[in-house]
Amino acid sequence: MGFAEETLFRGIILRSLRTNLRPEAWVLLISSVWFGFFHLTNIVNGSPAAGVVTQCVQASAAGVVLYTFRRIRGLLVVGMIAHGLWDMSVFLPAPTGTLAVANLAVQVLVFLSALVAAIVMIRRDRRITVTSSDVQTL
Repeated sequence: MGFAEETLFRGIILRSLRTNLRPEAWVLLISSVWFGFFHLTNIVNGSPAAGVVTQCVQASAAGVVLYTFRRIRGLLVVGMIAHGLWDMSVFLPAPTGTLAVANLAVQVLVFLSALVAAIVMIRRDRRITVTSSDVQTL
């Protein structure tokens, strides 16, 4: 799933949003929130509605982190690997004991990292845009 979702969101959608001199901060927000809403489809898979809302918020936060990987490295494959590792940690049987605490700590760390990254990038990138030839200041 990580391969397909990264190709769609940090590949096709991200590149499509980088048009018309749209500020990069908006590209970050739109693609990350869209990624979160994409997970609303989990209701169809039988997930409870309250759990899906939590998944959407977590997915939006993860979208910021995955966007950061794409932005810093410029490669889609880095986000694909990170996304795959995240999915494995979520879809494998739930850990117990010490591993459950570690799992929760990682989730909180990802959320806090996403929050800090989003704030930094929005403050810094609200006046820049990425074009097909280079990065421009608006």
